[in-house]
Amino acid sequence: MSGQPPTPDSSLKRQRKQSTSSTESNDRNKRLCVAKEDRLKTSGGVITILVGKEEKSFFVHDNLLRRSSAFFEKALDGPWIEATQRTVKLPEDNPEIFAIYAHYAHWLYSDNLAIVDNTSRESSLGDFFELTDCYVFGNKVLCPGFQNAVIDAYVMNWYNSSCRLLFRPGEEIVKRIYGNTAPGSALRRIVIDLYNRYGDKKWLDHWNEHEIPQEFAVDILRELLPAREKRYSDHGPLKASDYHV
Repeated sequence: MSGQPPTPDSSLKRQRKQSTSSTESNDRNKRLCVAKEDRLKTSGGVITILVGKEEKSFFVHDNLLRRSSAFFEKALDGPWIEATQRTVKLPEDNPEIFAIYAHYAHWLYSDNLAIVDNTSRESSLGDFFELTDCYVFGNKVLCPGFQNAVIDAYVMNWYNSSCRLLFRPGEEIVKRIYGNTAPGSALRRIVIDLYNRYGDKKWLDHWNEHEIPQEFAVDILRELLPAREKRYSDHGPLKASDYHV
């Protein structure tokens, strides 16, 4: 017989080479091939968005805005000046937040939210303020996909890779959320769930008790009372002597 039978090492190398070649081919195909609906993102011309008092300009494809937001769909449809001039003005909004919605337009084109990954309290606090503003903006322009991306970012920044809580929402975050969202909003619910699942009295040590949002206190009670009722249902009546001074 001519030649030598393949050794285990040579077979393993050949399998690795084939696997690497296959991976590279798949990566190349991902770069070259996109879904048909993704190609439609950049159809329909370009809309000018003027944000803030200084009217900072952003340019976003018409079809992308319409598909993501009921607000922009309505603004760009019908006999409105925005539709005829192909320009939408958002004078009350923060250009930095729109940059997240372009953060939004970045999200619009990539489906990824552009946030900083860090674990320091100071930086994280700023991130959560920014994320809260992003959620409020998403609610304004009626874009649930963007709001859901913000919720994903909230949860990602709260936990480390071992699912340990890194950051607890203190007074500043709670007041920011409750001052800018409606009753029953997802941001309110996620904060209430964090307090009920992980919170203890130390979480309130640095609060100004005179500035606790009333709606936040009521929401906490609404979640706590059913659990307390279940916990103490079999304990019988209260004993007056337990409260003697």
